[in-house]
Amino acid sequence: MEVILRLWKAAVMQFIKELKGLAKFRWDVVWLPLGPISGAGVCIYVEYLLNVSSEEVRKLRGYMYAYKAR
Repeated sequence: MEVILRLWKAAVMQFIKELKGLAKFRWDVVWLPLGPISGAGVCIYVEYLLNVSSEEVRKLRGYMYAYKAR
């Protein structure tokens, strides 16, 4: 996952460097390809956080049940 993010960051930086050469900077040119991909990245990150937190909840429930069983 980190490798993909690094490659994507490098590609975006290269894209921005190439856009600097243009006389007129247009945000819609950048937003149209990057907007949906950024949204997908945020969704993937939120899903990852939910998975991590659900694992922590499962672990804590196991501790609670083990403590009550004593």
